[in-house]
Amino acid sequence: MRYRWPDGNQCAVVMSWDVDAESGYVCRNPQEAATQLDQMEERRFGVRTGVPRILRLFEKYSLPATFFVPGYTIVHHTKVIETIRDAGFEMACHGNVHETLDTLDEAAERRILAEQLDIYQTYLGLRPTGYRSPSWSLNLRTPALLKEHGFLYDSSLMGDDIPYFVGTPHGELLRCPSSGCWTTRPSTATSTAARTRSPLPTG
Repeated sequence: MRYRWPDGNQCAVVMSWDVDAESGYVCRNPQEAATQLDQMEERRFGVRTGVPRILRLFEKYSLPATFFVPGYTIVHHTKVIETIRDAGFEMACHGNVHETLDTLDEAAERRILAEQLDIYQTYLGLRPTGYRSPSWSLNLRTPALLKEHGFLYDSSLMGDDIPYFVGTPHGELLRCPSSGCWTTRPSTATSTAARTRSPLPTG
């Protein structure tokens, strides 16, 4: 049976942007990043030129959007990121220095999650409720950790184009790719089969 979007809508569209700047290069090549001006400048194009252009476009057409911003970008390009906040767009977490979650143990993942939330609060006065994994990687404990830290949705998994549930040992994960979000809830079934007709919860 065809999935029915809420409020009579025919589909959902998400406009989102990852404002990585130099974070990924710094994470993977810390020594080279200190000396390779060409590589660093290429990655500064987004915050220097791309973000202002995108904001002007969205203002022109009155479009909503979400910007996923690593802690590194907030610290090193604070004034630019403040323009996103001040324009009223949603901002969401995207790691600190574009880490790959599947290489982290639980202690490191917890530390990085807490650090990025602290950076958002300290520099922008915000407490994000959305999350997109840096490098698109999630492990089985990530949903529970995000729920524990008060996140309401994630935008990392891409297993379908309509809402569906994925079971994990730590709870059940609702993923809504078309609207870019999921939420977690305690597991109530042993099956991990997708439930493609489940509505998207708000919390």
